[in-house]
Amino acid sequence: MDIKKVAIDDLNAQLRIKIEANDYQPKVEEVLANYRRTASVPGFRKGKVPMGMVKKMYGKGVLVEEVNKLMQQQVYTFLIEENLEILGNPIPTEDNDNIDWTEGNDFEFSFEVGLSPEFEVSITKKNKLPFYKIKADDATIDRYTEDLAKRYGSMTNIDKSEEGATLYGKFTPAGEGDHSNEATVMISAVKDDKIKKQFIGIGPDDVVEFDVLKAFDDNKTEVSSMLNLPKEEITEENKVWNFTVIRVNRLEPAELNQELFDKIFGEGNVNGIEEFRAKVGEDIEKMYEQESDRRFLNDATEYILDKVKFDLPDEFLKCWLMTVSEKPLTMEQVEAEYAQYQLSTKWQLIENRIAKDNDMQIGREEVLGFAENAVRSQMLQYGIPEPDEEMVKNTAQRVLENEEESKRISDEIFSRKLLAFFKENFKLDEKEVSYDEFVEQATK
Repeated sequence: MDIKKVAIDDLNAQLRIKIEANDYQPKVEEVLANYRRTASVPGFRKGKVPMGMVKKMYGKGVLVEEVNKLMQQQVYTFLIEENLEILGNPIPTEDNDNIDWTEGNDFEFSFEVGLSPEFEVSITKKNKLPFYKIKADDATIDRYTEDLAKRYGSMTNIDKSEEGATLYGKFTPAGEGDHSNEATVMISAVKDDKIKKQFIGIGPDDVVEFDVLKAFDDNKTEVSSMLNLPKEEITEENKVWNFTVIRVNRLEPAELNQELFDKIFGEGNVNGIEEFRAKVGEDIEKMYEQESDRRFLNDATEYILDKVKFDLPDEFLKCWLMTVSEKPLTMEQVEAEYAQYQLSTKWQLIENRIAKDNDMQIGREEVLGFAENAVRSQMLQYGIPEPDEEMVKNTAQRVLENEEESKRISDEIFSRKLLAFFKENFKLDEKEVSYDEFVEQATK
């Protein structure tokens, strides 16, 4: 058995494999002997079928299967031992279509391979990138303060509805039918302006007749919940309903006082309105950090893609894409999408090189730890500040049994490591901006 690489150019090569009869014959005979022991052929007892008949029935299929297994194993071993980094998978050449599958023959196969390019990724403090630190301005702090006051506010009954009020009442069909359901209608959720006006200035026992589909922008999920009817039963024929008001509620925002400050941030941690606004601003800016990091990661990606130049075996990759597509593709279709694939492939190679050069390995324990922290955070949201650690670990392990979720977590860990690497190695040109200025820059 022999395998060798024949270089075509720096990015393309052929693998040529020769398999001799004595390489595959013992395995073929072993498989056929097993077939003979188990074959059920009329006129012969099990295990007594003549080997000639077994070979006639199964010989060629077994030969092809065993030679292909041997060939694939050899290719894989060769790539590992020769440390050959290839893109995609080897593609059989047309020569492989003319194989004479006769037992006792020697077989020769050839495959086209695309080679990974040689390049370096060098980032130093000479490479400068902007890093936007988003500051919370007074208008944003005002908005968040109002939201917090509403969140910790209380509902009060009022006689007549007004903008922003919530009405509780009973739905009944405007036409035929005896179905009814009690539910709430938030005036702010009504999409149609004319219908919204019908809900303002009314009180208990007042009735509004309206088109529920038009009012809620054909959102049958929302309407279904409101009427307590299956979505398929909400049609153009029964879209008009009566809503009889039972009571009207208005949200009274909480007062901005020490009681509220203690409730939100813990007793004694914030004193007075100025400290409260400052703390709100800090929390807003922490939320903005993710936006800043995402923008910086995108800028770093674009910078490196522009700076690190190398070619790919484009023609090979186009052919390979045609062979691996689930649906048949023409070369014209591949050409139309290839520029984006080429860009993503280049970035994947750059990421791999950075990871290899800087030992950014991700172990199973690291992935498990990340998943466990995610479980703890979720339980905290459900009001469980100190969950049972055994339960946390078991839940995290079940999450990681899902391959897609496990990959998503690994990708997130790598993204964080890459971000930290860029922050450490680029020279950061820090710029303080408001959120609106940040969005304007991102849009440009």
